[in-house]
Amino acid sequence: MQLQKLIIMLLMMSALVQADIFEKNSVSMGAKYSRASNLGKNYDVAGLNINYFIFDGLGLGVEYENWMNDKPRIEKIGLSTTYFIPISEPVRPYIGAMYKRMFVDSVYDMDTYGYRAGISFSSDQANIALGWSEERLSSCQDNQSCTNGFAEVIISISFSI
Repeated sequence: MQLQKLIIMLLMMSALVQADIFEKNSVSMGAKYSRASNLGKNYDVAGLNINYFIFDGLGLGVEYENWMNDKPRIEKIGLSTTYFIPISEPVRPYIGAMYKRMFVDSVYDMDTYGYRAGISFSSDQANIALGWSEERLSSCQDNQSCTNGFAEVIISISFSI
């Protein structure tokens, strides 16, 4: 329910800001949701991200994820880069890479790295991205699944700084 409130707030804020969503020196803030499996368990994943566009279409970002509704509890923080390919307006495919630090029930930590790809649909300041994200554990034990892939939905707004 908190994620729904956050999405509504982000969409309402988009009416107050002015920026081309993928333009150099713009910032986008977003919320994401997905369903994923990790460590043999099924989770709801809610997250937040902030991207700064260093060039038109190329963003560097930080992100946070909270994996909920199963045990052990998982949280992730990470860095990412995403390129929105300028094929057409308002639909753009995107590709990206990420590194994340995964905290499992505050007991142990793991590093992951991976990619994301998908399609984004944007208006003046708002964007909805539908895609696939896949991560790999940097150190994997024999009894673990080393890769984890899941669909994700990201809703974001953009503003100039």
